[in-house]
Amino acid sequence: MRRVPRVALGVMLSGTLLVLALPPADVPGLGWIALVPLLVATRGRGAVAGTLAGVATALVAGALSHAGWWYSDNAVAQASVAWNYAGFTLFGFSLGLACGGMAGRTTARERPIAALAAWAVLSEAALLAYQPAHLALAFSEEPALLELAGWTGIWGVSFVAWWVALALTRAVARRDGRWLVAGVLVPLTVVGLRAVAPIDAIVPAEPRLTIAVIQTCHDDRAPLAALNARAARDGAHIAVWPELAGMFEAMNGDTRRWTELAREPGQIPFATSFQDGPSRSLPHNAAALFDGSGESSRYYKRCLFAGEVEMHTPGFHAVAVRTSGVAAALGLNICFDSCFPRVLRETALLPDVGAILLPTLDPPSPHGVVQAIHAAYTPFRSAELGVPIARAERTACSMITDRRGRVVARAGPGGEAIAIATVATTPRWTLYRVWGDWFLGVCAVAVVWGLVQSRRET
Repeated sequence: MRRVPRVALGVMLSGTLLVLALPPADVPGLGWIALVPLLVATRGRGAVAGTLAGVATALVAGALSHAGWWYSDNAVAQASVAWNYAGFTLFGFSLGLACGGMAGRTTARERPIAALAAWAVLSEAALLAYQPAHLALAFSEEPALLELAGWTGIWGVSFVAWWVALALTRAVARRDGRWLVAGVLVPLTVVGLRAVAPIDAIVPAEPRLTIAVIQTCHDDRAPLAALNARAARDGAHIAVWPELAGMFEAMNGDTRRWTELAREPGQIPFATSFQDGPSRSLPHNAAALFDGSGESSRYYKRCLFAGEVEMHTPGFHAVAVRTSGVAAALGLNICFDSCFPRVLRETALLPDVGAILLPTLDPPSPHGVVQAIHAAYTPFRSAELGVPIARAERTACSMITDRRGRVVARAGPGGEAIAIATVATTPRWTLYRVWGDWFLGVCAVAVVWGLVQSRRET
């Protein structure tokens, strides 16, 4: 009977710390310790208890994100709390799978922490069929960890975060000062590296591009044209509008009104998405760039979100386009694509791609929680691929990231805004860009090694 309150307390504490560590709260440092109460409480309780406690932790975090006690007044019109719970349910799946595999009976010599952290990363990767939920998202603006993502992908950042949580858990459970020192030393090192983390300095002769992301709920041509012209006056060379912006102006893929707008004086090239004509039974969600020469090649959204599978036909190919005055090619992706490292990597690997344009339409959620968590994927995608990304959303968290994943311009939640930044369009070399998700293979080997070690000890 004494075990139930202990597990319940661990669930409540970790659920609270998790929602504070993730965007939009983003309390510095909490990502390292958020799961320690959960891991301590479920230690040795068995796989079933660990799985259920992991799921419950995420649901507690979802409920607290709805309450919004620690958020600023980020009101979003027509927000639905269901999306908060849906998002944290994804965390519940990976937390449940991870904790279920960690909460077995302890032995005299326990499984190596590296193997357990690798298991947690593979638990996150198990959601690649739908949408991975990463503990790493609590560190989307940590320069040293973004540098690590360029080598290992987001998976390496999650590995480090889980390793620290497990080290601190072992320090608490076994009262072992050595693990405490190890668990504290890594976060301190990461913080210390902020001072020496390289910035994305643009060499004078290097090609560059000034991009605007336009955050707006408008669907009519007139206000969109006014915002695009305003971005031009503010110095932008190209603009990204939200996903399906002005969709009703391009019914059945007829984009003549957009091509006409792009040719008008005072306008700059812009990218957005729209429904094209039916393919088989359903249309595509198509993105294109519009400039003085007309409409570019179309990109068809590859990863369809939730009920969108009943509205659109998915695409299968990466697309890059060009426009006059920009030396680099520009990759096109749409919204949910950004949650999947492989999809954006295929875009970045197209010839001469120097930036990715990302029209986005997130489901409105209370306090902009869903929008903020989805936006946290964007710095990692830039850091992994070494290219800037311009993300334009309707209601919150539009942003521009540079080649190292730093957020160089952003729009706040709940209102119309334009954010502008100048970025270099020469791609930065990263190991992830070359080898892709190689770190998952390392994690698989580490898990097998841990199982072999535990069998030998029994």
